[in-house]
Amino acid sequence: MPATNFESAGATIDSEAIKTLLQNPDIKYLAEMMNYPGVLFEDEEVLKKIAWAKHYKKPVDGHAPGVMGDDISKYIDAGISTDHECFTHDEALDKLQKGMKILIREGSAAKNFDALIGLLPEHFLNIMFCSDDKHPDDLMLGHINQLCARAISKGIDVFKVLQAACVNPVKHYGLDVGLLQVGDAADVIVVEDLKDFKTLKTYINGELVFNNGTSLIAPVVLKTLITLIVKRKLFQILGLSPLQHKSRLSKL
Repeated sequence: MPATNFESAGATIDSEAIKTLLQNPDIKYLAEMMNYPGVLFEDEEVLKKIAWAKHYKKPVDGHAPGVMGDDISKYIDAGISTDHECFTHDEALDKLQKGMKILIREGSAAKNFDALIGLLPEHFLNIMFCSDDKHPDDLMLGHINQLCARAISKGIDVFKVLQAACVNPVKHYGLDVGLLQVGDAADVIVVEDLKDFKTLKTYINGELVFNNGTSLIAPVVLKTLITLIVKRKLFQILGLSPLQHKSRLSKL
């Protein structure tokens, strides 16, 4: 961050900050390597970020719209294992054949499901679903369950669809999510059927957190939000970075 030197993101997350962040076991991967020109032209700082992800054995998400052929081979060889930016069947197939995993994206703006879903039956072990950016009002209508329903409506085998939706993300990113195996956490979604995938109940680690349209997760306390806002403002006033000056903050 920023994605390229042409952006003014308001902050910079450099390779040393990435190193610090990736030491946190709750951070499962480095996402997303938007500066694909930096990878292709071997920018030192960009490659350091990828190197730290490799060091901590965490996957690196890609962002390489339209990149194919020798360029995508070099991008993959750098250590980047996924891409969610494919717009065409041929682009996604090229990346799959070179060893990438493809996330079929259907968000509020970019919609690639129809162009890419035909790849799922043959490549179901290396395909996942994602939304990338999805507006809250769209999320109210559904999320990955919508993509499952649309895939089923096209006659794709339900177990291949569920592999892409539920299993592949957990295995690829090393997520702390149960897969209905002995000893796993009881992370379960109960749906009305395997056609429309209307969610009835959601369990996280055996605890019911969603029931027939009602969230049972406690809301964020307003006091907590105010505390976060005050701390952020304090960083701005003092010119401190939360990543690099954590010890100084504790003394304030």
